[in-house]
Amino acid sequence: MKHFNKYLCLTGLFVFTATLFSLFITTFASAAPTTSKQPIHIKSDSMEAVDKAGKVVFKGNVVAVKGDLTINSDRLEVIYSKQDTINSDNKQDADNKKRRRLKKLIATGHVKIIQGKKVGTCKEAVYDKNSEKLILTGDAQVWEGSNRIKGSVITMYINEDRSVVQGSQNQKVEATVYSD
Repeated sequence: MKHFNKYLCLTGLFVFTATLFSLFITTFASAAPTTSKQPIHIKSDSMEAVDKAGKVVFKGNVVAVKGDLTINSDRLEVIYSKQDTINSDNKQDADNKKRRRLKKLIATGHVKIIQGKKVGTCKEAVYDKNSEKLILTGDAQVWEGSNRIKGSVITMYINEDRSVVQGSQNQKVEATVYSD
């Protein structure tokens, strides 16, 4: 009976920890204070746009800011699709004839994502607009204050308020949680 009670206590602690980090990570990924109307401001050492391929690549000391969300990386690839615009009296729409819609962002090399007191680091971060999914890979870690979660892959399902942290053969999932 003593071992069963210890098992229940450890199971409860695990569920609490998993719930806490799930809330923390999905809050980090959702970027609640930012709105879709806010512009994304990107700085880098160089930029190459390949309109026919539907991509723009920023290289060297990349800093992308939207509201209170900042992404730093060595390289940021923006993949977009072009859609015909609806007949419009708007001169800008008429001039562009096609509207660009974000499909995917791929940040690589020394990736650091900051939003308020939350910080995430990894070797690569991929945001897929269609699935509203953010995947951090390569020594992926997320902090809020002293609390930390670490794994080989951290997948954040933004619209589902859900996250999954995976380990690998060489790296177990690690969580450090401080309670008041």
